[in-house]
Amino acid sequence: MVIILAMSFSAPLLTDHNPTETNMLMVEQPPSDEHILGTDGSGRDNWSRLLYGSRVSLIVGFSAMFFTVLIGVILGSLSGYYGGLVDAFYYEVYGSHFSTPFPCISLNYYVFS
Repeated sequence: MVIILAMSFSAPLLTDHNPTETNMLMVEQPPSDEHILGTDGSGRDNWSRLLYGSRVSLIVGFSAMFFTVLIGVILGSLSGYYGGLVDAFYYEVYGSHFSTPFPCISLNYYVFS
């Protein structure tokens, strides 16, 4: 994971190509010395797109993880501190969420949204 993080955030040092720059003369080229992973249908370098795209994916993933942990810590702290009805409420919400089969949740989401 450390290697992936290091490579994604040092993308400008690892590639000379702009990930959004198109070159219609280099459409769908195989891997070569100039383009390590070749090019796509628009002539963009796949290696640079992979490196720059991983930045966004990692930021989204770590942000989702951070906010999930933050919400869990806050709710767990409130439940542990107050106990009683607050703890029972969180326990019932948690239990009902994980005891409901996924297709039922998906169907409710589809019907009510």
